[in-house]
Amino acid sequence: MTLSIDLALRKARQFASNGQTTEAEKSYREILALFPSNRRALDGLRALLNSTPAIAPNQDIQYLIDLYSRGKLKEALDWATQLIQRYPQIVLIYNIAGAANLGLRRLDEALASFDEAVRQNPDLAEGHNNRGIVLAELRRLDEALASHDAAIRLKPDYADAHYNRGVTLADLTQLEDAIASYDEAIRLKPDYAIAFNNRGNALAHLKRLDEALASFDAAIRLQPNNAAVYANRGNALKGLKRLDDALADFEQAIRLQPDFADAYNNRGVVLADLERAEEALVSFDQAIRIKPGFAMALNNRGHVLKALDRPDEALASFNEAISLNPDFADAYNNRGVALADLKRPEEALASYDKAIRSDPTHAEARNNRGNALKALNRLDEALASYDEAIRLKPDHPQTHHNRGAVLADLKRLDEALASYDEALQLQPDRAETLTQQLHLRAQICDWADHAHAIDLSRLGVDGDAVAPFTVLASKDDPIIHLERAKTWARQKYAPAPTPSFRSVWADGKLKVGYFSADFHDHATMYLMAELFELHDREKFEIHAFSYGLPSQDKMRRRLIKAVDHFHDVSRLTDRAIAAFARSQPIDIAIDLKGYTTNTRSGLFAYRAAPIQVSYLGYPGSMGANFMDYIIADETIIPQHCRNRYSEKVIYLPNSYQVNDRAREISDQPFNRAARGLPNDRFVFCCFNNNYKITSAEFDIWMRLLARVEASVLWLLKDNPWAQANLRREAVARGIDADRLVFAQRTRLPDHLARHRCADLFLDTFNYNAHTTASDALWAGLPMVTKLGEGFPSRVGGSLLRAVGLAELVTDTPEAYEQLALELATNPDRLADIRERLATSRLTKPLFDTERFTRHIEHAYQLAHGRYSRGLPPDHIKTPDAKITRGNGRRTSAGR
Repeated sequence: MTLSIDLALRKARQFASNGQTTEAEKSYREILALFPSNRRALDGLRALLNSTPAIAPNQDIQYLIDLYSRGKLKEALDWATQLIQRYPQIVLIYNIAGAANLGLRRLDEALASFDEAVRQNPDLAEGHNNRGIVLAELRRLDEALASHDAAIRLKPDYADAHYNRGVTLADLTQLEDAIASYDEAIRLKPDYAIAFNNRGNALAHLKRLDEALASFDAAIRLQPNNAAVYANRGNALKGLKRLDDALADFEQAIRLQPDFADAYNNRGVVLADLERAEEALVSFDQAIRIKPGFAMALNNRGHVLKALDRPDEALASFNEAISLNPDFADAYNNRGVALADLKRPEEALASYDKAIRSDPTHAEARNNRGNALKALNRLDEALASYDEAIRLKPDHPQTHHNRGAVLADLKRLDEALASYDEALQLQPDRAETLTQQLHLRAQICDWADHAHAIDLSRLGVDGDAVAPFTVLASKDDPIIHLERAKTWARQKYAPAPTPSFRSVWADGKLKVGYFSADFHDHATMYLMAELFELHDREKFEIHAFSYGLPSQDKMRRRLIKAVDHFHDVSRLTDRAIAAFARSQPIDIAIDLKGYTTNTRSGLFAYRAAPIQVSYLGYPGSMGANFMDYIIADETIIPQHCRNRYSEKVIYLPNSYQVNDRAREISDQPFNRAARGLPNDRFVFCCFNNNYKITSAEFDIWMRLLARVEASVLWLLKDNPWAQANLRREAVARGIDADRLVFAQRTRLPDHLARHRCADLFLDTFNYNAHTTASDALWAGLPMVTKLGEGFPSRVGGSLLRAVGLAELVTDTPEAYEQLALELATNPDRLADIRERLATSRLTKPLFDTERFTRHIEHAYQLAHGRYSRGLPPDHIKTPDAKITRGNGRRTSAGR
């Protein structure tokens, strides 16, 4: 082949030397037709043309046009450069040179060519239009728009100029004007498919999705094989929530263009929305294989990996997206969410900060930043972050909800309610917010009907799950409580494979793990501390797994000294905590939180132990198939009520509630006046949290005040709004507001001591006193309670029966009122009960911690015995066996 070219070149040079210029030019052009880049042929032709008189350039320009039309942009540009030297006055050459430069992405050179074209011919509409295209590529959008306008002034029926003007207007986010330009282009050129397509994109950005869909349909009718139009139509269908139709369009785009990375990415987004996460992951992976630097697909892939509970892989995907696009605000934000899921809140906060630096208008990142700050207990900073997110995006209900939650933590309850109101105005059926608002109104004792009142019986049962604890006190209906818990467990905790467990009892000891966020100065520890100290270490190895905030208080120190192993797992994920517990290996895992504040009950979905038990923290069924047992007693869950609980019941004799006999009662003097109480009048008392008080018992309490002359009701001062509301409710019932006296929160020994200033504790109905009841009874204060239907409404009865005062347990509101009145007006009977309580609290089972410890240990052994024999969980009744004293290891902590 080289020889043939050499011969052809010699022939062309021979023609030239003989003066046969036409034949020489023809020979050079024949060579260049086959080998457009041959330098010797190009140089020979250039020399020939420069050495001959100017001739009509038709052949040269036609050759230039042919090169450009065949996509040979580099060759066309080289030839155009030569022709400009020969024919500098021909505008068409500059125009083609500019187009070739544009195709080669040599934008500055392209602009220079088009500038020269319009300089030579200011009336050249095509030159102005092309100049506008390059200016738009250079992001000089206002100048581009001026160029398109110039082209249209010169040639009003120039459809391409109207179309390009629309593209530039869309880039300027002047979408209505862009649509008008597309419409004009389509009027001039009804088969203008790409104009229909871009018109659809502009309409989609304006959320006019039905109109966008019609525009895409028109584009498809004109160009049925255009993959890009199907992809755009799929996006519109996705916006219309027609996910199956959108999926079909993305798949059609892929059939038409198998290497269409964007279509694979969008297909993955729709599959994720359809909860087909595994398929979505495959689609994102395919997009990335086609386009390895596809940061958006990597970001979306991270989303799906997060949904698949693969947080470490999700984090890696977000990191790769960021490495490709260091200003990718969404990826930084999502990386923060992944880090938060991995319990790395400081790193999450730093990632949100990077998202905000990349995009100061990123409202979602500011909202998530608030979540991270809240997790770090930096509440004022969290509030400021939510405020900034709302300023940027005031119509986002979740941010208003989050703001309400942090305001509630800051005890700014009136502002919290206002934030929940804002969230509900934006989304009136938002179950999560409705529930939290209901709980907050209960905390301030606001019992009025409100415009958004709903059917509580279905809240959290139908539709979205709600935190079950927040509505326990609103209605005494254990069947609804169970359904609500089942919905929560189903929606919050994805099914996880059952792990294998290592052999147990290798050293002859049963390994029991207690899991909680409350291993510090908290009601759980007030009740349980002595249990940890009394466990029989010859038979049991006790582990405490703490996932709460760090603490160095007295109760934490007492716990660490009492247990065999204390594990701070606060920085581990739920999955990691479960895996760590299995590595010990734990035989029985006890969830002391359930669905209460700061719960990590999700760890039990991954199986921390072969036997998992709900105890003490959450007074109800968890509705979760991963919880095997709930610890109760015959009063709490009568046998005919077992169907109200998803767990099997471990029945302890006497009461389910453990107590700590080491709780110190201070020796401060018995002084009513110092507490604002009358010295010679009857004092009713209820130190329950205010959210437990409803109008049902309050009506009775006010009637008691009316019938017991000059008596007062002593309540906990939880917040100023509850105090004001309760006094207002008292006045509405004919009782002087001053007859309600409020006690400040104080340290536990002083709190226990001040019970001596009261005469009778009045329990609440839907949610009884629990630890508060034990406090009262331990301090020697009798209590009247009413049995309800569910777990939280039967605890008072359990405790009173276990302390030998079953006569103080009533079944109806009428009996409750009558008994309270009888005790308030019969000093001898009340004195007799007080005397018996003073004795029985030291002799009856309720405060016999060693006896309780042996019972719960026996229960653990019975449950594990079933497991060891290959039997499934079943109801277990622990006998009230004779207790051999002194088995446990006692410590001096807290004594």
